[in-house]
Order: sequence, then structure tokens, then C-alpha cells
Amino acid sequence: MNDEQPPRLAGQSPGLKKPAAGGLAKSPAGKPALGEAGGKTIGSPPPAAAAPKAPAGSPPPTPAFEFEDSPPAKPKAKASPAPAAPAALNPFADQPVSLPLGGSASGSPPPAAEAPASRSAAAEAEVEADIKPGMAKDLWSCPHCGARNKPTRTTCRECSKSPSDEIVVPWHKVPKNQGMVAGGVLLVILLFMLLTHHDTSLHPAGAADLDDAVRLGGGGGGDHDVDGHQFHGRGTLSVSGRVLSVAAHGSTPWVTVVELVLGHLVVDDERFNGWKIENHDDDMVVTGDPVPPFVTLYLIFKDGEKPTLAKGDYLSVAGEYGFGEGDDGKYIGGTGPEHPHSYTVYVSGHRER
Repeated sequence: MNDEQPPRLAGQSPGLKKPAAGGLAKSPAGKPALGEAGGKTIGSPPPAAAAPKAPAGSPPPTPAFEFEDSPPAKPKAKASPAPAAPAALNPFADQPVSLPLGGSASGSPPPAAEAPASRSAAAEAEVEADIKPGMAKDLWSCPHCGARNKPTRTTCRECSKSPSDEIVVPWHKVPKNQGMVAGGVLLVILLFMLLTHHDTSLHPAGAADLDDAVRLGGGGGGDHDVDGHQFHGRGTLSVSGRVLSVAAHGSTPWVTVVELVLGHLVVDDERFNGWKIENHDDDMVVTGDPVPPFVTLYLIFKDGEKPTLAKGDYLSVAGEYGFGEGDDGKYIGGTGPEHPHSYTVYVSGHRER
């Protein structure tokens, strides 16, 4: 066996094997070449034509070499994915979640189901909407409460009653009862006025129109100047009786003092002549059996209107009562709050007989 190594071609690296005859490397062991078993593979390319022989004297073909010492190519490393962001803390992560059939985790209906419900609610609201302007001509009035309703309603929107239901009218709405109530109220008002109102008008003088007491009323309150003296009115007064005595006031001659007896007994002349006047602490009082009702009047007449009076005359007088000043600037003696049976009167009208 010849141990000599064949000459190495220029540029040949050590460790390279000589290629097989024909310039092609042998197939790996155990793997037949394509089409080697004699069968035809569907879709396989036709066998390559035999290489033409080189003419004589031409250089041998360049051999193909198989590098056994070259390491296999390393696969490219895949790019590592970016680290995932930490998940948000969910306090209900350990709780079981049950989803409604056809729904979502939030429990809200799918958007497609909202549209029909919204349309239905809007249609119902339109039907039950309150009465709008322009509908009055088509509305019907409820016979029970008077509310106006749309033609499509069969019952009243206020009292929920049907027009065919029996109409029950409250007693205070019955015209007859209303008239009775109004009449009763008017009667009460008239009675109150009669009980609280005092007639201070001027009555005729005479036995037919005698008073049992002085008639006092409101109003008045004016101030009057009488011969340089002031009169301060407090209210109105009217009385009709019979004159028992008449005289001028001592310190104020422009004031006439009249003692007037009242009541139906004054028509009896015998009784009338038996009554006397006494002065008790500036108060003039009437004595007799029986003692009649009486009043002491300090009358202030307007200029030129002072009448001529005498005992036994019938006198009716009306005017303002109050307080008059004397010559000393004080109240006229015998008048004022401490003399309940005495009145100073600024006469507005009088009658005598």
C-alpha cells in the first residue's frame, strides 16, 4: 500500500476530501438519491443529462469540495418580547363571576337591545303626555272633577273615573246648599251689625221717640274753636228726652247746661213734676220715686243756633262728645272721665217741641 499522499492543489485547505469521480459528492449513507429506486416521483424534475465529455487535452474540471470542519450555522436568536405591564389590582379577582345569558359582565343590556326599549318608552310617554297647547278643541271635560282629557282616554287623568260612572256632587257644591250657606253668612253679618251698631242719628223730639239711654258711636274726634276756646271731640252722641232743667254754665256762658230725663215715665206729668235735681260733688243727680234714667248735657251750639229751652220741653240732640276748655284753659267743670253721666256736646243738630 502506497503511503504517499497525493499532491495538494493550490489553495486547498487541509482536511478536505477529494471529491468523487464525476465532480459530485456522494449521497449520505442510507438515503437513496432522488429516483434511485427506479420509480418516478410525481412532480419531480427530469434527470439531469449526462455532462459532455471534455475534449482531449483540456484541463480537468475544477473539483467541488465538501468542508467537514466548518461548524453549522447558528440559528438567529428571536427577539425577546417586552415585559408585560403589571395588571391592575382587582379586589374581586377571587370571586366567581357569572355572566347573564346574552349579557355582559357589567350587567348592562347590549346596545342592540336598548334601541327598542327606548323607542317603546318614548312612544308610551308620548301617549301619556300632558295636554299640550292646541289640543283644547279635542279634549273632553270630566263630569266628576272638571279636568280636561285627551280623546284617547277612557278615564279621567285626575280622578281616574269614567264619564259613565255615577256623579256624586259634594253638598257644598249643590246650588241650593250654596244659597243657604250664603244666606246664613249674610244673616250673621246683619245680626252682628245690629248688635254692635249704635244709631247716632237725630231723632224727632217727642213722647214717641224717647230714649232709655244715651246713644254713643264712633267717628268724630275733631277739634273745634268756640269763642277762642278749644273743643276736643272723642266720638258721636245722640239722645232724645224731656228737659227737667236748663241754665247757662256759670264760668262759661257760651255753654248751656241741660238736665234731660229719659224713658217712658217722662210722659206722666205728675211723676215728672215730682222729680228734683241735686248737686253732689259737681255731679247733678235726679231724685224721686222712682228715679228715672237721666243725663247731664253741656251743650255747645254753633253761632246763631242756640235754641230757647224751658222745663218740660222735649229735646232731641246729636253731635260730637268730648272735652271743652273753660276760661281757665281746663275742662269745663262737671265734665270729663270722672263724670260718667255728663257729656260735653258740640251740637251738629237739634230738635225741640
